[in-house]
Amino acid sequence: MFGTPPGEPSNRLVLLEFSGVGPEQRFDAAFPADAYPQVLKLDPLAAFLSRARDIPERIALLADHIHSSGVPTVRLCASCSAVALLSPLARSLTQRGVRVSGILAIDPFQVTDTHALSALRRIATNLSIKDQEPAEPFTRASVQALIAQWIDRFLERSGLEAAAQDVFREDLMAKYVNWLDYLLWASTEARPARDLPVRILTTAPIGDPEVIFGKGPEVIETRYESADVPALLHPVVIEDLRQLVS
Repeated sequence: MFGTPPGEPSNRLVLLEFSGVGPEQRFDAAFPADAYPQVLKLDPLAAFLSRARDIPERIALLADHIHSSGVPTVRLCASCSAVALLSPLARSLTQRGVRVSGILAIDPFQVTDTHALSALRRIATNLSIKDQEPAEPFTRASVQALIAQWIDRFLERSGLEAAAQDVFREDLMAKYVNWLDYLLWASTEARPARDLPVRILTTAPIGDPEVIFGKGPEVIETRYESADVPALLHPVVIEDLRQLVS
């Protein structure tokens, strides 16, 4: 699906970025679209991974996708909640014979069940559900059933024809359930042990690195001044990121 452009270094920077996130979680400022062909940006919840039954299977498919590029060495980078994918993806790539030269995390934080609850409340607002509070504890099955119920209520009030409702139902289920699947996995799944150090670029304090990244070699943290500016919008961080592909 993608390859190594002529003259590109064999060590490729792979960015993990969820579509639809705010600018503080996107790499656009550092790596504008099409300006850095040696950078590969992937959405871990992308449609081409939809056949995966769960997040570990998505990670395996991501690793297959990266491996198919033929690039022998990659450096993995993610921000905020996506950093939970770094250690398991690195291990999956190594099992496929792809060397991971480094793991880089930008403004990482630990995903908890509070994030899942907040996401469910936002979904309820988006679907105009005002009379039903999500009940904890959450499971994949209970969340999927709840979202399906909300979507049905939303579509019943929409006035759309049945065929159009079916299309919207499928799209909304994929969008919302996939995101909640990830949050539930990230908040409960223990990270595998790391063989690699992790480098962190941040403008704010982080949680327990072992909880976020798993046990392993040292975690190297670089703290930048100005906690009011997210790291991916910080000019010095942007310049440091670009040095990785210069």
